[in-house]
Amino acid sequence: AVVSTQSTGVSILTLIFVFASECKWQSHSVIPDEKYRYNRHLTSPLRFKTVTSNDQPFQTWVTFYYNDGKSWGQLRWKESNWGVELYGCTDDKLYTTRAGDQFSNISESAEKVWELSWNETFFSVDCNGRGVWRFRFSDKLREFGEERCSLMYSEKLGILTKFRFNKIGTHGELLNVPKLFFTRSHVGL
Repeated sequence: AVVSTQSTGVSILTLIFVFASECKWQSHSVIPDEKYRYNRHLTSPLRFKTVTSNDQPFQTWVTFYYNDGKSWGQLRWKESNWGVELYGCTDDKLYTTRAGDQFSNISESAEKVWELSWNETFFSVDCNGRGVWRFRFSDKLREFGEERCSLMYSEKLGILTKFRFNKIGTHGELLNVPKLFFTRSHVGL
């Protein structure tokens, strides 16, 4: 809808504030390996909750599907050393100790709420409200090369349409599947 701010005297900032204050996060139980529709307006940043215990696996994998599955990307990490891989952009070994391939500033809480966000310049991960990893696409040329890496995750090669939380890794290992993911809901709309 088009709103004229001249006749009402309402500023654009006021309208943005009202819209933002009308949004709430709604939780959804995760079904392992289920592909969920991604909607930039309701699911950005991609937000989910994991719970770690001593008897659970210590890797989490999130797979992204672009153009209804014609191409895909993946973020995965290992909790024992907080090694991280952004598929096609960083080292595929989760055991690395090189700067840039590990999370830092991680909360010690067993319950963690993660937020994944991205744009044309970087891919960012927050945990319990703290920035823990930020990958700048221009930092490294890896498997796909800088251009392919940034084009895929910034959605220039295709729109992100689905995502899933993997249950089983490449070698049959069980993964720490998030318990919940969150979408925005608009109150009163």
